[in-house]
Amino acid sequence: MKLLQTVKGVGPRVAEAVVLHLADVRRFRTANHVAGYAGLVPKQIESGSMSRLGHITRRGPALLRSMLVESAWVVWRHNAWAKLWVEKISHGSRARRKIAIVALARKLLVMLWAMLRTNTPFQMFGLPPGATPFIT
Repeated sequence: MKLLQTVKGVGPRVAEAVVLHLADVRRFRTANHVAGYAGLVPKQIESGSMSRLGHITRRGPALLRSMLVESAWVVWRHNAWAKLWVEKISHGSRARRKIAIVALARKLLVMLWAMLRTNTPFQMFGLPPGATPFIT
């Protein structure tokens, strides 16, 4: 659990929930399987030649999903990379911020799963360990 808490905004309770619900991380082959297990993937709506993505499926443990969304709000407040990512997804619209936060919760779950699988602490891509990114 200490490993997961290397991400700013992920506390002991969120780390416990992730470890408890994912249990053996090797049982998930891909990031999509992990997100699908938690119900953080969009529902596919298909009819004839029409195909679109809807709301998240909400299948899987509701406790895990709700804790990840709450943690995503904290991660968004305390990490520059998360602010940039949410801004990119929401296109600067306050009305779409909640949708972007749920997308950030999915990204956070996948990151935590990868950290558990590889047993490595969080570090920003392209930055040396210990460096902090900033918004210009």
